[in-house]
Amino acid sequence: MRLLEIRDELKERLAYVDDTVKDVTEIFAKTGSKVLARSLKAGGVVLACRLAGFAGLVGREIQPQRRLGSEMSDRAKRAGVGGIFHTDELPAYGVTAEEVAAVRLLFGASDNDAVIMVTGPRDRAEKALSAVQVRAREAMACVPEETRRALPDGCSEYMRPLPGSARMYPETDVPSVAITGEMLAGLSLPELFADRSERFVRQYGLSVEQARVMAASANYPLFEDILKACSLPASIVVRAIETIPIELAREGVPVTNLTEQHYKDCFALVSSGNVAKEGLAALLRVLAERPQIAASDAAAEAGLSGVDEGEVTRAVQAIVADKVDFIRSKGERASGPLMGLVMKELRGKADGGVVSAILNKEIQNILSQ
Repeated sequence: MRLLEIRDELKERLAYVDDTVKDVTEIFAKTGSKVLARSLKAGGVVLACRLAGFAGLVGREIQPQRRLGSEMSDRAKRAGVGGIFHTDELPAYGVTAEEVAAVRLLFGASDNDAVIMVTGPRDRAEKALSAVQVRAREAMACVPEETRRALPDGCSEYMRPLPGSARMYPETDVPSVAITGEMLAGLSLPELFADRSERFVRQYGLSVEQARVMAASANYPLFEDILKACSLPASIVVRAIETIPIELAREGVPVTNLTEQHYKDCFALVSSGNVAKEGLAALLRVLAERPQIAASDAAAEAGLSGVDEGEVTRAVQAIVADKVDFIRSKGERASGPLMGLVMKELRGKADGGVVSAILNKEIQNILSQ
């Protein structure tokens, strides 16, 4: 039950496992930790990885005197190391706050992230940390199926993976069922991930990377529903339902309040021209914080009411007039920096394509004088 509670909380936090493994041996070159010092003296290394969104959960108790970190440690021990160190329990064991801070800084870890460290011969440490990352991914998805050892206090610990199909044998008490070609032909098979990814590239013009992200996402039906209802570039929809919520969550915005209908209503406003696509992040922020209001009201509250071309032109001209010397010195290269200033001034109220066209025209007017 507690593992399921941890899984649900990890999902709410949009947690993930950073695949990057870093050698942090140098940070502990003069450590007062006896365990680390002994390992380094024997030629070992200290490797670390970041678990984004896991802070406070690695050290959470799942059985009496056993924590999620204990499960990770069990996996690491199978690789030949003595266990793990993690930031939910550090500083401790001779590891100082300064050493912990240096490791966190190296990863750019936020207060919401946990960092796991192992020490030992490099090959064992690499295998141990890989096993920890596997267990962390399992924590985000399910209670893993595994063989566990009973402990004297009534708890249990990881022993080994469940045996694979090579060690299974037919069930003798269940009659065999002959699978015919007709039975197979009558099956309606789900679309394979690779096929869906290729279809998204072909049908919607996504890049290969965008197509892979969207094809693997649980939101892919919503993605297709939005594109059927609205005439919009598919890449904008991918960013809005896959990237923007992650960015907002990192800022503490309660994105779990957003429903599929919220996204559909937002894109309806963009498709109708009432909100510029650049305003989607601000619109979703308001709806996440006040999910009971209509998308149109959220747009008004965020100040995203669309502006006409005349207002865009006046905003562009005002900025261009103030940057004449800059334009003459940079030429057409001034477009990028000035585009940022104009979009900041308009705060997502105007489409970027419209702004760019007007800005380039005004720049050419200055350069031709």
